[in-house]
Amino acid sequence: MQSSLLSQFLLYMEDPMVVVIATAVVVAIRLLWVRFHPRKYVPAAPDAKPRKRRRPAPSTAPVLKKDVVLEVIDTVIIALVLVFGLVRPFLLQTFFIPSESMTPTLEVKDKLIANKFVLRFRTPRQGEIVVFRPPDEALIGGRIDLQWREWLEDKNNHEAFKQFGLNVTPEQLLAQLPRVPERRDDYIKRVVGIPGDRIRVEPEEGIFVNDKRLDEPYLPAGAKVSAFRFPHVTPSPSTPPKLEEYLAEAASEAERHEAKQTFEGDMESWVQDWYAHHMYEARIKPHVHQNEFVVPSNAVFVMGDNRSEKGSFDSRYWGVVELDDVRGRAVSTFWPLNRLKLL
Repeated sequence: MQSSLLSQFLLYMEDPMVVVIATAVVVAIRLLWVRFHPRKYVPAAPDAKPRKRRRPAPSTAPVLKKDVVLEVIDTVIIALVLVFGLVRPFLLQTFFIPSESMTPTLEVKDKLIANKFVLRFRTPRQGEIVVFRPPDEALIGGRIDLQWREWLEDKNNHEAFKQFGLNVTPEQLLAQLPRVPERRDDYIKRVVGIPGDRIRVEPEEGIFVNDKRLDEPYLPAGAKVSAFRFPHVTPSPSTPPKLEEYLAEAASEAERHEAKQTFEGDMESWVQDWYAHHMYEARIKPHVHQNEFVVPSNAVFVMGDNRSEKGSFDSRYWGVVELDDVRGRAVSTFWPLNRLKLL
């Protein structure tokens, strides 16, 4: 019986309007109680000696006005406590969509409400849109400066770095590069696989979970299910480019300048290829069995709804999201008003 009541309660908590209405009701009851509940008058004990006659008590109108102001302040404080002490940390939170990774379901600048409460009692379900704290690999994979740091922090790569022919030492460059930020914006993706699921992606056919093709009604007709096959092997890059080889055939100063620019682009591409292989070795390969990716017991596999070639940087590249990093389940958009909908 207790389990049934708890399940029913959690079902109601899935709807953010229930929480908003409940909060408004609590505030209204509090306001009405303070406004109309009679104040008890406790007479003072009689004095042994008669006192001098005092002046008549002033009009009660200013007191009533003062009471109304105090009641409004009291109600506002309670509302703030409920919103910032209960609703926002434990129940609901709003999020802003900064990229196109979830189009067409979510567009850039959409604002949505996420239910933070329900996932405290159950794991995310397949097909749900979740907000989560991205792993380090997701952040590093999107920034060349962080990829440089990841590569140079391995001292085994310092000898290869010297082959670039740059006028800087690995230690000097490391001192200039930023670190992975501890505070980071949350990401939002759709859950494709839950713990124990076996996943593979065929670009022309679809996403297969436990050998069954995944039904994705949220994708528009004709949309790509994926831009590439998964799981796939990301090979290790070839030897690093060398600046001296680019300058060897440059006769004029203009040709040397152009050669340096080409070298810098190829050098960054090489580091990006190295990091893609590094992510594969660390985050993908350990979970691949018989050409399928098996979701570990403490995580979920997520993908964006935008499946174009550069549409969504997700679990296909950097692996799974740990359950402890999932913040909440997106339930509805609320701005702009013409895109108001349940998710």
